Amino acid sequence: MRSTQFRAPIVGAVMLFTLIAGACTGSDNRTVMPTAADLPSVDAVVTTVKTGACATKYDVGAQILALYPKGKTRDQALIDYAAILLGLVFHQTKAAQTIMYQLWNLTLTQFYASKLTGGMSSTASAAVLKLGTSLYCLVGLDPTGLTLGANPTDPNTVTQVVFPSSQTQTVVTPSQNAGIQIPPTALTTPVTFTITPITTPTFVFPAGPLNTNLDQYGPFFEISVVPQQTLSDSVLVGLCLPTADNAPASTLLAHNLAAGGIEIFQPVTPLFLVGCAPTGMLDIRSPLELARSGDFGRAFAGLGRLAIGALTPTAANAGGSGIGGKTKSFSPFGGVDPTVVIAATSSTSQTGATGSAAPSSPAVQVTTPTGHTQIPGVGVAFAVTQGGGDFTATSSTTQVQNLSTTTDSHGNAAVGSWILGPGANTATATGAYTISTG
Repeated sequence: MRSTQFRAPIVGAVMLFTLIAGACTGSDNRTVMPTAADLPSVDAVVTTVKTGACATKYDVGAQILALYPKGKTRDQALIDYAAILLGLVFHQTKAAQTIMYQLWNLTLTQFYASKLTGGMSSTASAAVLKLGTSLYCLVGLDPTGLTLGANPTDPNTVTQVVFPSSQTQTVVTPSQNAGIQIPPTALTTPVTFTITPITTPTFVFPAGPLNTNLDQYGPFFEISVVPQQTLSDSVLVGLCLPTADNAPASTLLAHNLAAGGIEIFQPVTPLFLVGCAPTGMLDIRSPLELARSGDFGRAFAGLGRLAIGALTPTAANAGGSGIGGKTKSFSPFGGVDPTVVIAATSSTSQTGATGSAAPSSPAVQVTTPTGHTQIPGVGVAFAVTQGGGDFTATSSTTQVQNLSTTTDSHGNAAVGSWILGPGANTATATGAYTISTG
């Protein structure tokens, strides 16, 4: 995975320094298996594909009969199930898996339409999930992670089978608060996607389920794909932030990384979420390029302007503001504001003799703009901008005019000493939250 970097704006404080095979397709576009006069024992075949505590073919058949009321839909489910078993008999595993997904998709469709036995009750949802797990296991697929969410009737929850297609497809919650857009190149086999809200534990702003100290904005969602896999191409994940939560325009989509920390996505507007307006996203690249090139003065000026814009309230949008980004992996998702605020913790005005160390060495603390949480690991660049003086790092005697460091666990950063030059001496400290993106 290629890693790029972008940085977030800061607010500075001024001191003397500023900071699916082999099967045929029926007329109704459902995959069906060829017939055969003599078949080997189905019991023997099913045994070869069972893993762990898979249900027997009789158990699965009983689950179907219990869930589906008598009628044409039950007949179709039983036909699909017979085709799955036939596929396994012929060792056409891929074909059997594809038909399994057709049956699982039919089951989900009927469940969400409240047409199965028990409607959408908790008993019915448990039976549906049990059938799905049994079907996955029967055809040799790993059902780990298969879920209908804690509350399948929640409009922020959806479970949907997605088949490979030449068209772009979407999976969106009934509430339109979250969804994914799947390009034709992302899938080579059918999968089940689930989007479900993260409601426990209860998070109090600025905290959330993401592994970061940055200010977090919900709603937060867990997105899963079963079987678990890395997709062939990135999908666009989108969230709609409620205007009542006052998420700033600088809020970006992020999710947890397996190794720890978070991935913040380059912003892509999720236009497929109906009624969710795009945010007024900031272009923060230019000042950061200036900072990388050492032009701290102009970078600081640009970052300061961006910071002011980030902290200015935006007009409310009906339905909320949409944030999005592209990914191939899934975990908890939510909004984070990568803006950080930098403030002096040392004296901003002092005097000293030329060639001597300033009485109070430049020091800053970096926090989030709204939650005021201290941010560790933020890069801070101190630079002498007037007077020709030099810095030394902590525990060093080497004198330099530009000194880079990072904030400690409490968001603090400082130079070891500031050796003053003649006349008026000025130094700046600029800070940026460095983010690794996929």
